Parts: sequence; C-alpha cells; structure tokens
Amino acid sequence: MKKKNIDIEQFIKDYQIKNVPAMVYDLKQLRSNIDRILKFKFKYNIEFVFPVKAFPNHKILQFFYDCGFGFDVANENEFALIEDIIKKDTLISCNGVDIISKKKKYNNIIYNLNSISSLNNGNFYNGIRINSYKKMKTDFSKFGIDINKTNLITNKEDIVSIGFHFYDENKLKKLKFIFKNTKKCFDEFKNLKYVNFGGNWNVLNYHLFEKQLVEIRKNIDSNIKIIFEVGENWFDNCGYLITKVIGINEISNKKIFYINAVKDSVAKWSVLKPINLKYEKDNNYVTIISGCSCYEKDVFSVLNKSVNLSMDDKVVFVGLNGYSYAWCKEFNGSISPEVIFYD
Repeated sequence: MKKKNIDIEQFIKDYQIKNVPAMVYDLKQLRSNIDRILKFKFKYNIEFVFPVKAFPNHKILQFFYDCGFGFDVANENEFALIEDIIKKDTLISCNGVDIISKKKKYNNIIYNLNSISSLNNGNFYNGIRINSYKKMKTDFSKFGIDINKTNLITNKEDIVSIGFHFYDENKLKKLKFIFKNTKKCFDEFKNLKYVNFGGNWNVLNYHLFEKQLVEIRKNIDSNIKIIFEVGENWFDNCGYLITKVIGINEISNKKIFYINAVKDSVAKWSVLKPINLKYEKDNNYVTIISGCSCYEKDVFSVLNKSVNLSMDDKVVFVGLNGYSYAWCKEFNGSISPEVIFYD
C-alpha cells in the first residue's frame, strides 16, 4: 500500500473484516485536500459550493460548511438537508431541472434559470445557467439557456450570476470558448456579481488548478467572484472500500475472486483501484475481482496479473467517492455496508 497517511493505513490494516463491506472515508485527508485549495480563495476571489447530491450525509455537509463552503441544491429535499446547517448569508446555488419555486428568506441564494419553459412560469430567478455546448451533435448538455436566447430575459437588472457547467477534460481549451460568452453576458447584464464554472475540476492537481485560475482571472475582472461546484473530486484519495473474499473460481487462464459486495450498490460512479493485493510472478493468468451478485457485469477489477488470495482475505480499494454513498443500496440479497468516517 502506498505510504501517504500512516493513521488510515494502520486503521485499514487492523480493521476486522465482517460479513458486510465497509465504506471508509478519511476525513483527515479530506481536510488536507480542502485546506490546500482554500489558499486560493482570497488570492483569486473564489468561492466553493458543495453539491448536496455529491454526499447527502449530515456529517459531511456540516464538515464542508465548517470548511467555509456554500452549497449547490437541486430541489426542496436537498435544501432540507442543509437547512439546520446554514446561516442567512451562506452562499446557495439552486441548480435543478427547474429552480426552487418558493423564494427562501435568505440573503445569498442564487436561483438559476435553467430552461426556456421557466422564463414565464412566475418563478423568481436571479441567475442564469448558460448552455456552452454548440458545435457537435454528440457534444451537448441538456441543461441551460442558449447564449443566443438570453435576449428573452426581461428582468436583466435582477441577474447577479451566470453559470457555465462543462465536463471537458481540456478545461483550458473550453474556457477560451466560454470567455466569448462571458463577454456577451457582461455587456448584457450590468449587475453581475458571480460567474459559476460548475464542477468536475481536478482540485487535487494543485498546480494545474492554479494555472486554470490564472487564465480565468486574465479574462474576468477580479471584482467578479468565481464559484466552483466541486463535489466528488475532493474524495479521490480518501475514500476506501474494505471487502473480503467469499468465493474463488478458476476458468481457463482466469482466476476469479468473489467479494462480499455488489459494485453498483457500494461503488457506483467511483473508479476503484485495489491497493493491498499480493501479486505472483506467473503472468499467464488474468485476475478478476467480482462482486457477489448474479449480474455478469458486477466486476470491480480485471488485472493482467496473477494474484494470491484465499478465502476470507481482505481486499481493499481506494477511489470511493461521495456519490457511491448517495447511490448505496441493497441488491440481489446483498447487505448494506458499514459506513465509517475516520477522523
């Protein structure tokens, strides 16, 4: 196991495996991830809002609030999860298929217009989500207003925020295209206070993220606050799944090890990597680490190496994120995992 956090490594090593898998989140490492990036908050005049959907757990939501985050919510149910946490001036961004219909009595909520149908339905909005996908038929987002239809907005004086949510791997290349749209919006909406660049930013790549911030500040006045809605990326190196081997099979050159977990039940939307395996010199075998359901694609890892595992051995994965917690469920007779917040 790669040395990075002696405490969590010792905890995982000493953890007594049970009949149910364990989802472990290292809050010490999470805090370290956040603290490193929060240094940019004042340097570049940015704010982070945490998407409630990314980890709908009260302890985690309180954790991010205590770190100085606002929140992104999509509906009344998500707002209810943070209502006893936030204060009147907490930054809230409402982004859903439709905006929250009833205006809350809070000082710092951005209600984002998200679709043409919401223009004339009587709901209040003071932000606009701009759809930045235009060129390719297969390159699109289903959310946001076409930049060429912002002229339909009649309450331009109320608009304090514009948002661009995009998931391109080459963020810098996409930003160059988006800056053309921000210029148009600055000309059209005179009371803008925020530009929201959405989620899926690799904040753990510290130097790349600052490079992107520098590029943003070259194109957007420093008096305009930048919002990021980063969720799952905070957890890339602090979420673990602990399982045990409950069955072994061998078919042709394939060794199959069944573990006491179902991938879509405990690791949905996570990219997991096994970190405690003992590899053998014989590379003629393919090792398959399989879930315990009857679904053929319930597979955690396929490795082009031979692995030495026995019944009841512990198999540990890293890469578990908060969405896996949000999607966690029982399936095909599987048992709900134990959830551990290590702090």
